[in-house]
Amino acid sequence: LTKQLISLSASQKADSYKDMVLYIGIMIIILSITLFIIIVIFKNMEVSIKKIKKGILNISKTDVNKYKKISIDSDDEFRMIADALNSISEELIIKQKQNQQINKEIKKEQKKALQSAKAKSEFLANMSHEIRTPLNAILGFIKLLKDESRGRKTEQYVDIIENSSMGLLQIIEDILDFSKIESGKLEIDNIDFNAKKEFNVITHLFDAKSMQKDISLVINIDDNMPQTMNSDPLRIKQVIANLLSNAIKFTNNGKSIYVDINYRDNFLFVSVKDEGIGISQENQKHIFDAFSQEDSSTTRKYGGTGLGLSISYELVKLLGGELKLRSEAGVGSEFYFSIPIKKGKEPFKESNHIKETYFINKKVLLVEDNKANQMLMQIILKKLGLAFDIANDGIEAVEAFKEKKYDLILMDENMPNMNGIEATKHILEYEKQNDLTHTPIIALTANALKGDRERFLEAGMDEYLSKPVNKAQLHEVLNKFLSAQI
Repeated sequence: LTKQLISLSASQKADSYKDMVLYIGIMIIILSITLFIIIVIFKNMEVSIKKIKKGILNISKTDVNKYKKISIDSDDEFRMIADALNSISEELIIKQKQNQQINKEIKKEQKKALQSAKAKSEFLANMSHEIRTPLNAILGFIKLLKDESRGRKTEQYVDIIENSSMGLLQIIEDILDFSKIESGKLEIDNIDFNAKKEFNVITHLFDAKSMQKDISLVINIDDNMPQTMNSDPLRIKQVIANLLSNAIKFTNNGKSIYVDINYRDNFLFVSVKDEGIGISQENQKHIFDAFSQEDSSTTRKYGGTGLGLSISYELVKLLGGELKLRSEAGVGSEFYFSIPIKKGKEPFKESNHIKETYFINKKVLLVEDNKANQMLMQIILKKLGLAFDIANDGIEAVEAFKEKKYDLILMDENMPNMNGIEATKHILEYEKQNDLTHTPIIALTANALKGDRERFLEAGMDEYLSKPVNKAQLHEVLNKFLSAQI
């Protein structure tokens, strides 16, 4: 081109330069316009991308109600993305509102459930106390009557009253145990115990009942069983008692019941087999359900709450086993289970002679509002040789304590004017203020639900006894704190 320009004339050269400048100018203008268009496009893309990014961040937030719709004016892929995000956001808002409503309903139901559980616990506590209080007097006076009527015809009547009262107490215990199991508050208390002695005692408790129906009670307890085992003897005996009670109830006169208790490979095996009415295959499916018996006619004919087997099943599970059943209608039933049990550390030493407990020059303050229970405890305390005063409520107890010296206080809880725990706090404070030697305070109350013992001990009481009063336990506690001679 340079050679061509050299060969051109001056006028031609001038025209060529003009054309070149014009061409370059047009190219610059085209490039500038192109660059401007690219800048504008990228600027719009940046704005769209920022809006989309902000929208995505808003969607990712916990509260999508704060989400603002993405507004993009262009009609391209970014507009499509924005529309899709707006649609997703709307769906999320609807879902979140639904979830918020569901959560609100759940919280409402949880609150109702907690209130219901609290009301149920309070009801059971009150029911336990209100029923145990009169039962304490009933059972206590029955035992006193039995002591007075030995060999008389009235002894038979007293036995009937005692059995009926104990039956009522067992129903109450079943209801309370079932409530504890339902709420997960029933715990296993593993201790060392004399295995043979405990199993012999619980099985022979049913000798009289089996004799009344002319039922042969065949008991086989393994001779090679360790003398001492470590588990919860109370709950094991409760299961065996439930199974034996049912076996006798559902077995006709003249039949037999077989109890086998064996121990091998660190497992306790228990079987209670009867020749009773049996259970059909269909009804075996729900026999361990709460409030369940074979059918309504069984309840009408034999009675019972239908809780015994359900409680036994749960207790065996807590002990590490499973209660099982083999049965045939019209032939009989066998309930059996195995639970892991370790040998105890030390063998028990049995005392061959037990002397009567008595106390000399000891005075007790009995704090009790129920007149029948006051009468019962007066008789028991007199027989133990104890002097005593009676306070009808917590206020009277505090006043009596300030006026006289006592060696021990037996404190009820549910009383008018001032309850036992409040009275205990006042007494402890008075001791502290006057630098007095501490007087042992024993809770003697019908409050016998899970946690009651701990509640009274935390309040400052020294020991806890539940009603109905167990005379042996009462003697043990009195011995512990009064240093009695035996």
